[in-house]
Amino acid sequence: MSDTDLELLDRYATQQSEDAFSELVRRHVALVHSAALRQVRSPQLAEEVTQSVFVDLARSATRIAPETLLPAWLHQVTRRTAVDVIRRESRRLAREQTAVQLNSMNAATADWTRIEPLLDQALESLGETDRAAILLRYFEDRPFREVAACLGTTDDAAQKRVERALLRLREFLGRHGIAVGSGVLATLLSEHVIEATPAHLVATILKEIQTLVPVLPVPLRPATIAVPAPGRFRASTFAKVAGVTLVAVTTALAVRTLKTTSERSLPEAMANSGQAGAANAPAGEIDSANPGAGNHEPDPLGLLLRIQRAREGIRSGKAEYEVAIQHYNRPRFETNRIQVTLTFDQTQIRSDQTSQEYAYAYSEDAIVQEDIRKRADAMDRASAVQAGLLEGFRTRDVLTSDGTAVLHFRTHGRKDGSTDASTTIDDLQKGTGYFHFDPRNLGLSGLSSPTSTVQTSLAYGIAELVHLEGRELVDDRPAWHVQIRTKYGGTLDFWVDTEHPERVLRHTSGNSTVVSRYSAPDPLPTEVENLDVRDGRPFYKTVFVRTRFEMLESVDPTLFTLAGLGMPVGTPVNDNRNQRRIGYWTGSGLSEDLPEPKSTNAPSLRQLPELMALLETVPAAPEALEAAQWILANTPDGQETETAAEVLLRDHVRAPGLAPLCRDLERTRPHSARRLLEGILNDNPERETRGLACFILATLLKEESKFGTQPKPTAEAVRLYERVISEFGTVKERGYPLAALAKPELSDLRQLSIGRAAPEINGVDLDGQPMSLSKFRDKVVVLVFWWPDTSELRNLQNLLEQHPNDPFAIVGVYGDNDVERARTELEQKGVTWPSFHDKRDGPIARTWNVQGWPNFWLIDRKGIIRHRGLRDSDLNQAVDALLRE
Repeated sequence: MSDTDLELLDRYATQQSEDAFSELVRRHVALVHSAALRQVRSPQLAEEVTQSVFVDLARSATRIAPETLLPAWLHQVTRRTAVDVIRRESRRLAREQTAVQLNSMNAATADWTRIEPLLDQALESLGETDRAAILLRYFEDRPFREVAACLGTTDDAAQKRVERALLRLREFLGRHGIAVGSGVLATLLSEHVIEATPAHLVATILKEIQTLVPVLPVPLRPATIAVPAPGRFRASTFAKVAGVTLVAVTTALAVRTLKTTSERSLPEAMANSGQAGAANAPAGEIDSANPGAGNHEPDPLGLLLRIQRAREGIRSGKAEYEVAIQHYNRPRFETNRIQVTLTFDQTQIRSDQTSQEYAYAYSEDAIVQEDIRKRADAMDRASAVQAGLLEGFRTRDVLTSDGTAVLHFRTHGRKDGSTDASTTIDDLQKGTGYFHFDPRNLGLSGLSSPTSTVQTSLAYGIAELVHLEGRELVDDRPAWHVQIRTKYGGTLDFWVDTEHPERVLRHTSGNSTVVSRYSAPDPLPTEVENLDVRDGRPFYKTVFVRTRFEMLESVDPTLFTLAGLGMPVGTPVNDNRNQRRIGYWTGSGLSEDLPEPKSTNAPSLRQLPELMALLETVPAAPEALEAAQWILANTPDGQETETAAEVLLRDHVRAPGLAPLCRDLERTRPHSARRLLEGILNDNPERETRGLACFILATLLKEESKFGTQPKPTAEAVRLYERVISEFGTVKERGYPLAALAKPELSDLRQLSIGRAAPEINGVDLDGQPMSLSKFRDKVVVLVFWWPDTSELRNLQNLLEQHPNDPFAIVGVYGDNDVERARTELEQKGVTWPSFHDKRDGPIARTWNVQGWPNFWLIDRKGIIRHRGLRDSDLNQAVDALLRE
């Protein structure tokens, strides 16, 4: 019998047994690496995280408790390490010129990385006065008073000039596929156009200029030049002095570390390959682009740039694929087949996929459920379905994304022939788990991520070395082998067709190998096979076969909105970014309440472009106010809502009747909600509207406080709730005075925050016997507020049974009058832990401010609240951690 994990760990800790630790790594490396890859979405960084986790394991070998489940420990450390790596890489990438896959972890950095290459071109598109206004305000960091003096106008006129110029910059960027609000753009310009510069650089460059121009009428004396303080050098100011010469010199200095095999810098390589020209040049021209090679070998960077230009030259299009997924690591060999249609327009992507999925037959008995799963896994699907162990159903998933958020509409069939439908909005950086990606990126990466681009997949922006390995064969076709060694220690290999150098035939990175085949004249592959190998054996394979492709001049913008998802009326729409249901689809927008059946004959869809045009052309008109409110109430957070918020704050914050807008902001929670509510609270003349804005703003800050663990939003929420009670207490909302609504929330922050002592509960159990919470002091306690048909009851019983000898207890609070029903349900599910009897709005529920059922609390052995709202595996892990303390 093989040793257990903890026995192996003990041998390593006490005997320094390398064999024991090697066995631990072999057992668990797939778990750790897979968990890391799901979070960091980079093979190289996933390897780094994996190494770090096992280093932590070695260092902690003597401190890990005997009852620890090592896989759970490793998974927890992996998650923590991955978060640290993501934060580190986000900070690093914010200083890089070129975005990579991880740049999307920070939205501002990602926006700037996309904006920066187009910024000067955008500035050139402005009129002279507008351009001067932007340069003075953001590049030279001047206040509006000085901007006005330079432009010869008033302060207000200068401010409006800057706002109009920002709007025109936004329009230019929008035409290039970059959606950004004026406020965000202003922030990005303020934060990024001023580069941190070494203090000695000015003198160094001036000295360089002296060597280039030895005879000058007046000698340049560096000592007489006013040198900005370290880290506050303004690139635009210096550009006025040094012009094109400085641009060439600083560019060369910035990227000199990137070499090709001929030891040329990136600017030299781009110049010799022609950069933009190389991407469109015939193969022979690229071969001759490197005159120093002597053997007609192409410049490797030129090959990558050509691939990028060829693919990005397709601005918009539609592609249909048959996707087959083969799993080699399951009890039986399986192939899933999925139909996928991808539509793209610059950075916007829409995917529509249908597939046959299966679910295990359901049993309330956990032992029976596990038996069903094991038996089904041992059969092929057809046999398992025939045996009643699996249930098959058709699903359709429609996803759209704009670079920041993803909308996901899902339908699946039911036994009775009906369908379930729902829509979610999520942060795009979390990934989707579906085939939602840009077809132009297919074949360049083993990951089909919507945040990946052709440029980030080719990875020359993070390269330390771009190397031409030589000419090799791929499927009997000659190819140039280009290897990239990244700054982070990873290696990526591309094999480029020598006859058609805009085509990648093969790509490898980490455990992934991607092979592409071409049978159409366009530069995109018609068949792609991605094989993932683990421990030297195939793990899974994904094959994409393109059945149709067309390049499009334009794509209907509605396809990338809620209206384009094809939802039936009444579909619930949930925003996972703030864990809220934002409404039900009415056919033309969102309603807080479920629409009536007659609403299937909804009015024609209000087109966003028309509403946006009102905001741009007549922002101060009443029609623009109506349009802005509709947009904030009916569209996901994004560019449209940012623009609507800007118009409201600038032109309509004092308008009457904004209380419905406040309610919509609480429901939809766009990023602009806090700014809008603050503006209404400060400037709106209606007391009722200001009171509601104050209460909702306090509510948003309370959620931001994360149960009192974040000091700043906690203090702000307390202050605002106190203001609601003292200043707006008599204002009615939903028939209740705001003071009555604010007091329990204020008490929650003061009495029920994490780190506070848990309030005592004195009551009776379900048999009418006296019971108190303090009876369980000296134990870790899960307190669960539940009512009939709570699905987690059996899971909680399983958790209790995992700790038979530990100081651990589960205590329930049952919130319904039907005590007999509660007893029956507990008996059916084998639940042995006790419950208080309360009502949904009973004294216990009111004391603990319970507004949602079930509701979970975790209390430590000293009676201190340590966690709120944890469920499932997160709750289990938190219990284990407290028991180890």
